[in-house]
Amino acid sequence: MPLHPGLGKICYQKEVYVSARWVMSFSAGLLSHADKLEDVYFNTEEQVIAHPMFGWSLCWKFILERGNERFEVSPESFETRRGVHYREHVIIHSSIKAGTWVALSCKHIQAEQREKGSIITTRFDLVDERRSKRPLVSHWITDYYRDVKLNTEDFCLDEVFRIKF
Repeated sequence: MPLHPGLGKICYQKEVYVSARWVMSFSAGLLSHADKLEDVYFNTEEQVIAHPMFGWSLCWKFILERGNERFEVSPESFETRRGVHYREHVIIHSSIKAGTWVALSCKHIQAEQREKGSIITTRFDLVDERRSKRPLVSHWITDYYRDVKLNTEDFCLDEVFRIKF
């Protein structure tokens, strides 16, 4: 069965509270991957700032729990097993800080048939929901589905991904 990417369909995740404990736990988990992390991620005398990778934890949670909602028709399990992480692009507009309520929205912004499969790019936007509604992180994730067709023509809703790789 071909993939039905759901052109323009927007999915929302309820806002989540980013606690200092969550931010510091996430940063502590990165210690095995870095010689030294900045004290800013653990300093409780100031407002605790999340590590730049923290936004991923919100996006990946959505993908794992509700990722099929992005599609018009839920993919079959054999199709999702053929998907692999292909490329990524992140813009951090403003640091995520402890005490922030973060809301997430996402939509498919690109689908393209390739010779041996298809690619689908999803754009995630994280915003400060309760204060200024300012953007925090824009995060594009592209998946490649080997030997899987699309049920639609190629499309691209976002200028960032009009570049051919």
